Amino acid sequence: MVISIPGSTRGLAAEVSSTSLAFGQQRVGTSSTRTIALKNNGPTTLSVPSVAISGSGGAAFSVTPSSFTLAPWASQTLLVAFSPTAQGNFEGTLTFTTSDPTTPTLSIPLSGTGVRPILVVEPAPLHFGEQRVGTSSAPLIAMVRNAGTGPLTLLSLSISGGTAFSVASPTMPYTLAPGMSMGLPVHFHPTAEGLFSGTLSLATSDPEYSSISVPLMGIGVMPRLVVEPAPLDFGGQNVGTTALRSVRLRNIGSGSLVISSAALSGGPFFLTAPPIMPLTLPAGASQEFMVGFSPTHVGTVTGVLSLATNDVANPMFAIPLTGVGVGSEAGLVFEPSSLDFGTQSVGTSSTRVVTVTNVSFGPLFLTSQALTASVYPSFSSTTLPAIPFYLSPGSSLNFLVTFNPGDVGSVTGTLQLTTNEPLVSGATLPLSGSGVSTLLGGL
Repeated sequence: MVISIPGSTRGLAAEVSSTSLAFGQQRVGTSSTRTIALKNNGPTTLSVPSVAISGSGGAAFSVTPSSFTLAPWASQTLLVAFSPTAQGNFEGTLTFTTSDPTTPTLSIPLSGTGVRPILVVEPAPLHFGEQRVGTSSAPLIAMVRNAGTGPLTLLSLSISGGTAFSVASPTMPYTLAPGMSMGLPVHFHPTAEGLFSGTLSLATSDPEYSSISVPLMGIGVMPRLVVEPAPLDFGGQNVGTTALRSVRLRNIGSGSLVISSAALSGGPFFLTAPPIMPLTLPAGASQEFMVGFSPTHVGTVTGVLSLATNDVANPMFAIPLTGVGVGSEAGLVFEPSSLDFGTQSVGTSSTRVVTVTNVSFGPLFLTSQALTASVYPSFSSTTLPAIPFYLSPGSSLNFLVTFNPGDVGSVTGTLQLTTNEPLVSGATLPLSGSGVSTLLGGL
């Protein structure tokens, strides 16, 4: 159908339907078409021997047919195509050469703009480096940008590589105007040790970028902390003096081990020149530091050195600490230091608990024991261990002493323990009690 518009070019016999054809934006490498009609308004046949396109940008346009003949009052529709091969503005002229003596030529201006989207994804590849197994990385942002002059529509977004990678995707389809960009946050969360690889794939509506892939890489690691020695036993240490022991931390796993803090609790223990925290140990690396023990009193003391780590199996690694504060003079100490049973009815008995402690620097063997009494056998003990008996530094032994007076009157005695060390004294426990008559005891 011929559409006549105001301002159209008219001759006595030839009339064109449009004064210009504007194609607007067209993707480089593709084509679009417009129609234009030429009508013979005369009573005689109109010959159009040539329909040609000229101009600096004319090569981007084409027309069919290139010649024809119109019967009286007939019209011909032509297809004009715009097929840009590069970005930029194109202009040309569509010229009809006719047999109309009044209007031998009719010229129609043509225009169009070649556009081309350019899809850029940065960075590519996305390399997450090491990530501890069972945790999720901070996101790496894949920036998707249209660096071209035409719009680009993203149709779909997907990730391969199992569950180790994930992406937060916008609602698809999603159109990027020229110069527009969009960030895609990608996470890496390994489920095992080793190298993981995947692909972030983008499908678009553009034939040049029907699919674009971004490689994804990451390494699942599992650092493992070993402490040597653990537990840490200082043994016996003289009260008021200091002992130092070396502790070695080793990372026997994969990936970097991070020790974020070290804390001591309980007992007179301390760190000498501790490492600056956080301390990072690459796989296979080790670090030594010193732990000190300064006992302030006789006896066994305990503590704990706690290390906060990124080791999944040992997020809070506890190292037990033990030490024994020992004296420099006495070897054995009784508690209580003397035992008075008070009054006890003749023919009855009373029992008390006694504790003996090794407060020397080293282990002792009890080599003999002796119970004496001014009135025999008023005192006895059936729970003393068989001789010889071993006592480590700071360790104690509990046993029972019984008073069973056989007659009325005061009774005194001793319990004496001797050791295998001639320079370390043994211990003597004074014993006392009074036997009273049954009648008197009942009053």
